[in-house]
Amino acid sequence: MKHNTVRRFSAIEIAYHWSQAVPYTALFCTGVGILLQRLLGVEILRNNLLSILHRVAGVVLIVALAQTALVKQASDRRIIDPAGTSL
Repeated sequence: MKHNTVRRFSAIEIAYHWSQAVPYTALFCTGVGILLQRLLGVEILRNNLLSILHRVAGVVLIVALAQTALVKQASDRRIIDPAGTSL
């Protein structure tokens, strides 16, 4: 990293971004695939496989959200003492 640059995002924020971006992208792609299969009758992958991938991506998204909330809560507890002042 250059000395004259300012780091805009922390490592936790970057991890949060990618833990949201990857499942959203997977959900979008599998959702489009399921829609095309139903509307056009085009078979991209077996319908069961596409549906399973879509559901797995949804679960991963929910787990990532919960994990991010827990990490954020734990990091907030370390930064603020019980009296409410920043350390």
